[in-house]
Amino acid sequence: MAIAVAAASLGSVDAVAQPDITIQAEALFREGKALMADGEYAAAAKLEASFHYEPATGTLLALALCHERQGKLASAWAEYLDTASRARTENRPDRERKARERASALEPRLSRLRVRMAPSHANTPGLVVLRNDTAVDPRSFGSWIPVDPGEYRLEARAPGLRAFRTTVSIQGEAQRADVMIPPLQPEVVAAPPASAKRMSSTPLSTPPPPGIPSSVPRQPPASTSSPRTLAVAGYVTGAVGIASLGVAAWFGVKAWAKNEDSSAHCSGNVCDDVGTVDRNDALEAAGVSSVGFAIGVAALAEGAAMVLLSPSAESHDRVGVSLSAGPSSAVLRGNF
Repeated sequence: MAIAVAAASLGSVDAVAQPDITIQAEALFREGKALMADGEYAAAAKLEASFHYEPATGTLLALALCHERQGKLASAWAEYLDTASRARTENRPDRERKARERASALEPRLSRLRVRMAPSHANTPGLVVLRNDTAVDPRSFGSWIPVDPGEYRLEARAPGLRAFRTTVSIQGEAQRADVMIPPLQPEVVAAPPASAKRMSSTPLSTPPPPGIPSSVPRQPPASTSSPRTLAVAGYVTGAVGIASLGVAAWFGVKAWAKNEDSSAHCSGNVCDDVGTVDRNDALEAAGVSSVGFAIGVAALAEGAAMVLLSPSAESHDRVGVSLSAGPSSAVLRGNF
């Protein structure tokens, strides 16, 4: 039922998803603009979310203005240039001119970071340089890259070589930081003590008990684990499967009910706000139901297999199957 509801509602939800995204983007943009008007430049987060939902050129320009007021000049500079490029494509010369003027005004104030490599690194296999856990493009080595104020963790590493790590702090405007990655040294592996070598080269053995010839192989100790451990694990796994099927059934009913509720607010694939919410809820519930159903079936199958394959408590060292037949019946017996 859950899979059927999901398939029936998928097309309708996709049809209304785009208007819903546009609504969210517009609401976030207006909220961000209002916060900017009040001098609260933390509104950049609202504008970034709006641009994520719908990458509009006007939103990008507002985001650049907000980052400039926050002191994140490198981010603002890049966003102004991107805005100018978009405005040129959209035939908006007024917006393009404004964006390029602001980018040009910011350029002398930018702080920059340069990462250089020692000449010996030219042929180092597997060499990776990270800046704040993000890989640096090797083509940027030796170039002055604009950066926002803050701390930058730099790490250079390669297989079999000792990593190089350093931290650079950039505060304020028009600062420059130059980092040279020195040659990486081979990783040193400590040798084990001589006594440990002697012990590892001599096999450990214990003399046989009195009365047993040394030529008779000793039996390994019997396992102390319970023969029913696998069966208990199987019952637990089966219980998890039953619970998963219950959850799947509940979410399947919810998906069906939400899809029915949306019918009063939709005409074909066009829905109002309430219908859009109901259909989105129906799709989410159907997805959870499908996953729960799959997990439940798999857990039940695995639990049953574990119970059937577990050794019996009385004779867990014997496995066998016997068949007895009579004139009108046949009985299959197994010892697992």
